[in-house]
Amino acid sequence: FHSCKGGVGRTTALMTYASAVLNAPTTETTKILLVDADLEAPGISLWLDATSMPTVSFVKFLEAMHYPPDTTDDALSYFAGELRKTSINYDGSKKELFVLPSAVKLSEIMDMPVLPSHIAKNPKNPWLLTDHIHALGKSLGVDMVFIDLRAGLSELSSPILFDTRVEHFFVTTVAHQSVLG
Repeated sequence: FHSCKGGVGRTTALMTYASAVLNAPTTETTKILLVDADLEAPGISLWLDATSMPTVSFVKFLEAMHYPPDTTDDALSYFAGELRKTSINYDGSKKELFVLPSAVKLSEIMDMPVLPSHIAKNPKNPWLLTDHIHALGKSLGVDMVFIDLRAGLSELSSPILFDTRVEHFFVTTVAHQSVLG
């Protein structure tokens, strides 16, 4: 979920869409991972209460993928395990929501050891960030991963926006600035 201008309802659209998917009548199991990749205005993160706040965050995920403690697979397993501890179940265990907040504490964003550009500007694989997020989703066994990106074009949002493997939801208003974007 992306917008060229902030304040257009991007996070609200994402949460409404995820809610509709989880509340759709189905006999199938549905699992969703929400990633709050908006490091400037973390809307999804502010939606979480203390019981659903995991010990891991998108900021920590970026650091672990750039400097994995052992291997990338071990780091992914750790993040998946931590997200499972705070998943939100709907309809028994048939529908499950995992949320990776931008930060556990907003102070994490102020002192990030790894910048998004460290991963996003990988010359060997410009889609590395998408690959890592996909791997986390696969490790959790989710059916869908929704990413709330920062408005505008940035070193973090651009690699995901230009990755043709990703389905994009652009949120806008009729305001002139939004339309031009």
